[in-house]
Amino acid sequence: METRLTDGTTGAGVAAGEREGRFGLLFEHSPLPMWVYDLDTLAFLAVNDAAVAGYGYSREEFLGMRITDIRPEEDVPALLADVRAARPPLQHRTPSRHRRKDGTLLDVEVTSHTLPFQGRRAALVVALDVTHQKRSEERLREQEARYRTVVTNAPVILFALDAEGVFTLSEGRGLARLGLEPGEVVGRSIFDLYAAHPGVLERVREGLAGAAATWTVDLDGARFDTHTAPAYDEHGRAAGLIGVATDVTERYEAQQERLRLLAQEQEARRAAVESRQRLEFLYRTMGALLSDVLDYPKSLRRLAEAVVPALADWCVLHVVGEDGAVERLAVVHADPSKAASVSGLFRQLGGAQLGGAPGAGVGPGRVLRTGEPELYPEVPDRLLAELARDGEQLRRLRGLGLVSGLVVPLVARGRTLGVLTLATAESGRRYGPEDLALAEDLAHRAGLVVDSARLYEAAQRANAELERRVLERTAQLEAANQELESFSYSVSHDLRSPLRAIEGFTRILVEDHAGELGPKAQGYLERVRRNALRMGTLIDDLLQFSRLSRKELQKQEVEPAALVHQVLEELDPAAEGRDVRVDVGDLPACDADPAMLKQVYANLLSNALKFSQYRSPAVVRVAAERRGGDVVYSVSDNGAGFDMRYADKLFGVFQRLHRAEEYEGTGVGLAIVQRIIHRHGGEVWAASAPDEGATFYFTLPRATPPPTSNPARA
Repeated sequence: METRLTDGTTGAGVAAGEREGRFGLLFEHSPLPMWVYDLDTLAFLAVNDAAVAGYGYSREEFLGMRITDIRPEEDVPALLADVRAARPPLQHRTPSRHRRKDGTLLDVEVTSHTLPFQGRRAALVVALDVTHQKRSEERLREQEARYRTVVTNAPVILFALDAEGVFTLSEGRGLARLGLEPGEVVGRSIFDLYAAHPGVLERVREGLAGAAATWTVDLDGARFDTHTAPAYDEHGRAAGLIGVATDVTERYEAQQERLRLLAQEQEARRAAVESRQRLEFLYRTMGALLSDVLDYPKSLRRLAEAVVPALADWCVLHVVGEDGAVERLAVVHADPSKAASVSGLFRQLGGAQLGGAPGAGVGPGRVLRTGEPELYPEVPDRLLAELARDGEQLRRLRGLGLVSGLVVPLVARGRTLGVLTLATAESGRRYGPEDLALAEDLAHRAGLVVDSARLYEAAQRANAELERRVLERTAQLEAANQELESFSYSVSHDLRSPLRAIEGFTRILVEDHAGELGPKAQGYLERVRRNALRMGTLIDDLLQFSRLSRKELQKQEVEPAALVHQVLEELDPAAEGRDVRVDVGDLPACDADPAMLKQVYANLLSNALKFSQYRSPAVVRVAAERRGGDVVYSVSDNGAGFDMRYADKLFGVFQRLHRAEEYEGTGVGLAIVQRIIHRHGGEVWAASAPDEGATFYFTLPRATPPPTSNPARA
């Protein structure tokens, strides 16, 4: 396909035709992808073979597409804005991204030029694929970061000379190596500046004569690789030379750098060994501290012994007692005789100095007062002079040969509990910040041991006091319970004796003197006898109710169904002559006192049978169901029921919601049920309506969930 291009120049005849022909040949045979697109519609108007081969579209596909079809979607808005505003990339070289037919993205540099084409306002585009170049650059940058090389960052000098050897350009960071500023030598002759370097000048003369050259030069202690090439004017005549000088000094220093890195590696290995040794040291010292944490003086002495000679030649430990007095717990040296001598010296110096009194101005005393550690890389003689009281003591202190020292506080919960002093002498070791950090860590751990031991002692004292008070209170409660039990027995005996007499004499009167008494008198006597018996039952119920709070629970896993059947067998006489139907459902096991739980079912079932006595059939249901996380047990009947407005009185002692003439009872049974359930940690409640029966619910802890539904709580 022949493509005719025009750059918009006017003219006619052979010259114009030849020019268009040359443009066409350049367009078609260019090794770089080229195309023309309409600036208004963005449609491709012409593409060359290189574009077809490079992008994977056929020529026909290209000519049916728009320039936006080969751009990623996120780049299209910027392209449209540039075209509408006639801004770059028109007539500029700009980086861009193009999408090939297979979907891969190319990084390209685009050069555009506006021109008329086939009567349209169009743009000619040349695309240079720089994808591999960018990837190479990225790999190069990664390599630079990985190996931390400085070679690729070597500064360069860009320079240019005119035909006479005068600098016309002098730029680049490499000038700093020569002590020059950019542009400083512009206007000066290289033959004057570097007359002392004939080899340089010889190369310059060759370059000015039109020869390219590569050479190395040493200037002012720096080494440069220099590349020069002749410069030409617009007529093609030699007009000077241009060059770049790269500082390659680092190349020659690379070996030294490698040796330095090796030395660093060795230092790192040494540091790792020291770190491991420090960890082992901490392990040993922690073992000493934790050997007897409740006897902190012993633990601290063992700590001092573990520190010497691993960390210090001397170790001194002072602790502040709970009364505020300062005690020196340990003075340790590898030579016991020296330790004894220094202990005597400390006694002479007194607590106001090395003892760490709050007003002390130096050493342990100041650390104890301020809570701030002190590091002495070199023990100053002024410190010894301040500690000593006279010349003899100063002489003895100097005789210790102290080299370096550390004084750190024992701190716990914001309180300074003591001072750890470390010093070197014979070993000649000098302490630094790392040693201070290690000593502070040791002191912190020692402070925690002291604080923990004292807290334990305080807790022991508090526990002893609490136990004493508990024993006293328990004895008081036991005495009160015994008195209450005696009172209950007395009440039971004193009340039962007259009741037995009343019941006995009325029974004798009725049995032996019935003929002498009229029907009305016999009725009165029967009523007296029944009330006496009822009074006895009431006394029994009250005593049982009062004992519930004192009786110890004997919890175990219980099968409620078995208890229910036992109760029903015992209550069977109450159902004689009645149509009673009892339905016992699936009752999951629970943790409870079996005797007390049986009493709960006995009271609830007795009530159910009693209040359904006027129903035929009387229906009683015993069931369980899951509600939320609880198992709810229930006993229901179809009897008289009650008004829920009075439900708050239901579980009170002597509270009755029906007349005694209709339903006999003492009014204590439900109160007993409530107390038993509450002692088990459960709840009890009821739901009813007059003449519609009643249901009593209760929960027990740790019951096994039944495989039933989960209705809402009644």
